[in-house]
Amino acid sequence: MLKRCFWPLFALLWLISSGLDRLWLHLDQRLPAWDQADYLNSALDHGRALGLIQGGSWQGWQALLDLSPKIPPLASLVDGSMIAIAGDAPDQAAWALSLWFGLLLLAVALWGRQLGGVVLVSKAVAGPCG
Repeated sequence: MLKRCFWPLFALLWLISSGLDRLWLHLDQRLPAWDQADYLNSALDHGRALGLIQGGSWQGWQALLDLSPKIPPLASLVDGSMIAIAGDAPDQAAWALSLWFGLLLLAVALWGRQLGGVVLVSKAVAGPCG
């Protein structure tokens, strides 16, 4: 029974967390801190360099890699692609964060599942109700 509930509980936890994140982002209208803004700018630059976001075009691999002198480009490439799909408004662009949160949640859930079994992870997700 618990093995069948693992993935639905995982998906429900991710959806609830993402929904609460969207709500908080909607209510909090402050500008992002410098570090978060720098990562967002990097993602937008990479999305433009891929030609996915308006105002940019493909300039080749060298130009794309030159955009990442200090930040590994994979995260910015994934975020830029997600921004191209979801939109570049702050509320829309934050879906890239939900993608990374889902990946982190998946890694921790699978790690907990391997260490403690499905019962432990399902009870942790379900809490005292389960």
